[in-house]
Amino acid sequence: MLFIDIERTQPGKSEIRIEQDDFQSSLPIYFAANCKNEFGRCLKEPQLAYWYLRAKLGDYQRSLEAWWREAH
Repeated sequence: MLFIDIERTQPGKSEIRIEQDDFQSSLPIYFAANCKNEFGRCLKEPQLAYWYLRAKLGDYQRSLEAWWREAH
C-alpha cells in the first residue's frame, strides 16, 4: 500500500502517474478550493464548489467507514 501526500496552492485537476516495481497507474486528482474560507470564489466558480463538496463527502464517508470497522 502506498500513501502519497500531494499539495497544491491553486485548485484544479491534474493527473499523476505512480510507478513502483511492477505496479503502474495513472490517476486523475482534483485540488479543491477551501469553500469554507473562499465562499465568494466558490459562488463564482461552481466547479470549485462541486470539487469541495465531493472532497468533504468523501472525507465524511471514510470517517464513517473507519468508525464502523472499529465498532464492529
